[in-house]
Amino acid sequence: MKKRKIILILIITIIIIVISTLLIININEKKAKKAKEDYEEYIKNNENMYIYMNKTENTVIKDNNKYNVSEEVEKSHKYEKFKFENAKIYTENGMSYFEFDAINLSYVPATDLPDNIMIGFLDKKGKEFYTATYELPKIEIGETKHEKIEYPYDISNAYDYKFYLW
Repeated sequence: MKKRKIILILIITIIIIVISTLLIININEKKAKKAKEDYEEYIKNNENMYIYMNKTENTVIKDNNKYNVSEEVEKSHKYEKFKFENAKIYTENGMSYFEFDAINLSYVPATDLPDNIMIGFLDKKGKEFYTATYELPKIEIGETKHEKIEYPYDISNAYDYKFYLW
């Protein structure tokens, strides 16, 4: 009888150890899965914070830099009394650059025009993936100014861009 008790206690102990081990493994797997999901969500939400050389939509790579080749970016864009031409988007040394010529088409002195507008960079579906503020330069009537804006995010894959009020 004493042997049976010892065997029964031993079996119960082994069952408890096995169940505890399985529970611990299950908990660790859930934590690992949650950590992976959190990481993937972080990357998804911050994907523009780095220059991804393997993300080449609308770009070509030369000398370890990305150059936007979207025809939509190259087209002239109008916003209010401004025209934006000769746009280029590219990366260099871990930064993105947006260059363009801004032309004041109005008959209004530059001091009477809005100071800040937003630039939205769009993917092929028209979804805005990055937004930045832009301070309009004081451009006199009919004058053209070349602008070069630096961003710490990867905007090189933009299909198009748009300007709008804040």
